[in-house]
Amino acid sequence: ALKKAMAMSQAEEAKLEQLAAQEEEALRAAIADSHQATRASADDEETRFGMLMEAALQESARVEEEKRRLLADEEALLDMALRASVKEYELFHLSGDEALEEILRLSMLDCEPSRD
Repeated sequence: ALKKAMAMSQAEEAKLEQLAAQEEEALRAAIADSHQATRASADDEETRFGMLMEAALQESARVEEEKRRLLADEEALLDMALRASVKEYELFHLSGDEALEEILRLSMLDCEPSRD
């Protein structure tokens, strides 16, 4: 009977050790899953941050390109205005004194009070 009880006790002890080992393995697996999930979450955050940074860089590049385009357009308009001004200046001086006298005469007529 003592041997039988001892054998049963040893069997119970072996079962308890096996259950403890299983619990420990399950705990290790849960911790590993948790670490993996944390790493995946951190990787997801890094990926999201990287995507946001990439989008911000693209937007910045787009804004800079728009600024360059607007400056180029402004410079082209200024160049056209300068050429038109130079052309009118040359035409005015090429037209001679008669044109200047005509402009002055018309200007003086505009300045005279009306005699009505």
